[in-house]
Amino acid sequence: MPIKLIDKLIPNSITKYFKRWRYDRRYQRKFMEVHGYDLNEESPSTFSEKLFYRKRYGNFEEMAKFSDKYAVRAYVESKIGKQYLIPILGVYKKLTLNDMDKLPNQFVVKTTHGSGKKHIEIVLDKKSHNLKSLIEKMNHALTLDFGYERKELWYTKIDKKIIIEQLLPNSGAGPDDYKFHCFGNGKMYIVLDRGRFKEHKRSVFDENWQLTKVTLNSYPALDNIDKPINFDIMKNLAETLSADFDYIRVDFYNIKGKIYFGELTFSNANGMSKLSPENIDRLWGDLWNIDHENRQLYSK
Repeated sequence: MPIKLIDKLIPNSITKYFKRWRYDRRYQRKFMEVHGYDLNEESPSTFSEKLFYRKRYGNFEEMAKFSDKYAVRAYVESKIGKQYLIPILGVYKKLTLNDMDKLPNQFVVKTTHGSGKKHIEIVLDKKSHNLKSLIEKMNHALTLDFGYERKELWYTKIDKKIIIEQLLPNSGAGPDDYKFHCFGNGKMYIVLDRGRFKEHKRSVFDENWQLTKVTLNSYPALDNIDKPINFDIMKNLAETLSADFDYIRVDFYNIKGKIYFGELTFSNANGMSKLSPENIDRLWGDLWNIDHENRQLYSK
């Protein structure tokens, strides 16, 4: 019997257990394919396993407040100031063509509850852009349960909205994206992504901006990357924003010395990013001491 038909005929009180089993089986297989070892959620030791522990035992209601691309702005402003926030042009429960008339020629459209191509679109020239298609795409994105699809259930708790942000310089190719992996003890690694929408390259640095041999998903490495002149400022900002968490990823854009907050991420790449060399997954896991008593993070 097809799964969709089972969902319709059998009460949710019963199918929820079947759905959970289906979830687990699928992700356990995928985890093995990516990482090369069996997933242990109950006694995690590697970085990737601890991401999955959080995905199962996280306090999803609280985590949603920091993953919501609109709601998190209040937290960021209280911690480091609103000068690091990308200006917002509008917030919507549904987009219309009339809304487009009020916007400048360039902007970025995002949902508050998801990421990836289905949840973002960059408008470089409103006059030539297919606005009808954009509106249909983003309104449809509001119907998608991003958290359920990825087993990141805190996203399911987010109040689904569309936000439109000011376009940052160089957003066509994607501005340099600095992802600070913060482990709650002063230790961090920084992933620099360049050209995310064109010729994507990536390198990983330690907290002193020393290039490492670490790779995530084997993107080509960047060449001759100088330490940003305001690196210490970004690092201090990341430390401030991550102070309440045992591990979190803090993202910034850095454009000609101007720093913009990107987002806070609880489960990097959904726990499915292949880390190399092989010992890095365990090394990063050793850096992360799960704070089981932090009820803002965990329900167990």
